[in-house]
Amino acid sequence: MDNIIGMNTSFHKLISIDILIPLLGYFILSTFMLSIGVLTKGIGMEFQLTPSSMGALVSGFLTGRTLTSLLAGNISDRIGVEKMIIVTVLFCSIIIIISGFVWAIEFLVITLILIGLGLGAFNPTLYTLLGKRECVSRGLLMGYAVSFFSLGGFIGPSIAGVITARYGWRMSFLIIGIISLFIGIIIAQQMFPRFVKNSNKIAKVKRVETYWNALNKNTIIVAISTFLFNFAWWTIISWTPSFLISSRGLELAESGLITGLFFIPRMIGSPILGAISDKVGRVIILSFAGFASFAISFAYYTWDLSLESLLIMSLIYGFATSGMWALQMALTQDLVDSKYIGTATGFVQNTAMIGGTLAPLTTGVTVSMVGIAQAMIYCASLPLLASGFLILFCKEKRKF
Repeated sequence: MDNIIGMNTSFHKLISIDILIPLLGYFILSTFMLSIGVLTKGIGMEFQLTPSSMGALVSGFLTGRTLTSLLAGNISDRIGVEKMIIVTVLFCSIIIIISGFVWAIEFLVITLILIGLGLGAFNPTLYTLLGKRECVSRGLLMGYAVSFFSLGGFIGPSIAGVITARYGWRMSFLIIGIISLFIGIIIAQQMFPRFVKNSNKIAKVKRVETYWNALNKNTIIVAISTFLFNFAWWTIISWTPSFLISSRGLELAESGLITGLFFIPRMIGSPILGAISDKVGRVIILSFAGFASFAISFAYYTWDLSLESLLIMSLIYGFATSGMWALQMALTQDLVDSKYIGTATGFVQNTAMIGGTLAPLTTGVTVSMVGIAQAMIYCASLPLLASGFLILFCKEKRKF
């Protein structure tokens, strides 16, 4: 890949052990996070939830993420990214396991919010760690992170769909939670010595970064564009399985497999597009990706596709959207001084998570009003178009 895109930065030079370990945490947590559409379908069947109630369930999970994401980057700058990553992975793992034993929908809502709180703290912390790494290939590095995320997105829905169909959604929670806890223990063993080594440096940091130092017109544009993309993204993740079942007549396991296939090209496309953006600029790639994603999304939800065509379109759909999150984070960090990376990343991701929080519930209400096919156009396709258009107004700091 490096030779094709004219780069001399290899994977092993960018991804050292101190980066690889937290990326494993990103991978395992994404298996749960991106299975939420399949899992809520199983939960909805058991508790006989309406589309609006299922959307509210996912939105409750995303609300937890939103509550902690704004402060996470800033806090990790003060207490250390290692400590933040260890605590959040272990916390999420334990609550996922507990969720598997919950038999009342009210308590399940609470545990999902708690899991969201942990994930909301983890994501900006990870991207802060990556953003502060000294390298000239920030887009490629962020792309590799999305590859780990997408690997979890492929494995999670695919396995969760089969397990949920055969043994129920609780078994999916327990299996994912136990594996996550095991990986969390490995992360703690590997990263805690580094935290102790850096603790004296962390203790000397007295200055609290203010959000005003990290905000400017361009970062606000990126934040709004990311809001629109994440709104579309969580509509896709949480409602595409239901769309495939109700509009295309697929079984739960089949819908989980097709949703999982969406992530295969993201594992490859995100690093490729990230590396290209290091050469030609983030804005042009983001804009093109937004427009292309809109066109493919519109076709995906309006054309009467066979199962084979759905498989192919899912791969194309996944590639079109593959680089957007990574490049939005890279662009954000390009726009600010290095000492404000944590704060800027937290702000943009928090704005994005607000969009993600609103998406499932908004889509659920829209489904009830106009039907699921039309709702996917309004809540997935059009926000992708708007995201690609808006980013054109951002002026990049770097010269390409």
